Amino acid sequence: MTGLRDIALDSGPDASHTLYGVEAPACVIRDRMAAEPRIVFVTEPSGGTAGPDDRGP
Repeated sequence: MTGLRDIALDSGPDASHTLYGVEAPACVIRDRMAAEPRIVFVTEPSGGTAGPDDRGP
């Protein structure tokens, strides 16, 4: 999605050569959160139930 960024990351997956990226220290995340006019938080649905496409055990 254009215009959205993960303020908790120091470096993304491509730059860090990891699956999820590298998270910034808590104090940096706090400062970034304080500077943002709006924060969107995305998480799993309550209970974490898998959808019909889930390939898990």
